[in-house]
Amino acid sequence: MSEMPNIERPWDAPKLPPRPPMKRSTKIAVLSVCGALIVGLAVVNQINASDKPVRDTSNATRYDDISAYATCQERVSAQLKAPATAGFPTMREFGGFSHSFSDSGKSYRMVAWVDSQNSFGAQVRTAFTCTAVDQGNGSWSAQASLG
Repeated sequence: MSEMPNIERPWDAPKLPPRPPMKRSTKIAVLSVCGALIVGLAVVNQINASDKPVRDTSNATRYDDISAYATCQERVSAQLKAPATAGFPTMREFGGFSHSFSDSGKSYRMVAWVDSQNSFGAQVRTAFTCTAVDQGNGSWSAQASLG
């Protein structure tokens, strides 16, 4: 039988001498630097947060945006040659609405596009402008112009 070669194993390695304990002043310096970094990041975060405009993201506003968008889609689709082929951009793609308020209700103006088939079956992109008005009783009215 042949003898196994002597393979050094990690647990057989010589032990390193223990590390000397860290000085108290070094510990205080490290903790001070970490604390300063945390405070600095908190201040920068607060400054950045105050620069951003506050946007109303309540459910009521989101529901109104979606209702105005759907109303405009219906109004524009009614004016197309092939409404079943209509492809509208998402609310993010067209950038959202401009809002205005009047005695007649909250008004939403949308400038976007629709992809649909024309009379010859070709897919075309048509720009449109639509204004949807919340009537206040859960119903919406809209006027749209293509082109």
